[in-house]
Amino acid sequence: MKTLLFFLFCALSIASIAQCSKYGITKSYAYWQLQYPGNISTEEDQHHKERDTLFIVYIEVSKAVKPNWKNAVVGINKYTILQSKVASPVNVGVLKNQSDSTVLNAKKKNQIWQLTLENPTPVVQKSEPINSEIKLKGMWHNKRVNYRIKPINELMPVLTM
Repeated sequence: MKTLLFFLFCALSIASIAQCSKYGITKSYAYWQLQYPGNISTEEDQHHKERDTLFIVYIEVSKAVKPNWKNAVVGINKYTILQSKVASPVNVGVLKNQSDSTVLNAKKKNQIWQLTLENPTPVVQKSEPINSEIKLKGMWHNKRVNYRIKPINELMPVLTM
């Protein structure tokens, strides 16, 4: 009986440590999308804007958790993070080679945070982030944490102004 109680205690301890190591995150989703300029300027002094890659991460957390992410790394590029809480359901967009829109729904007592990756470091990787991952860096209970998200799903490209 003592052995059974010992193993039960160990299993519960491991489960609670694993739960803490997730930083309160129940689900995470990563997306990237090519954005093409919709209008090309004909003015001589204006430069043609090239395509841009947008990275967006959605993280579902328990209501008690307020994420505190500092930056993210994709491939060799480091990004700052614009973080905002969004209302569920969230319409993410249409995945490439699909026709229906992707919608995320938070479970009861959970909330969804949108992390938009901005201002990459000067080292810009021009190839698409296929088979890559997003590494988030931040703080959790006054300790530095790292969280990896893989895969990064591709959304249909959009035209921007």
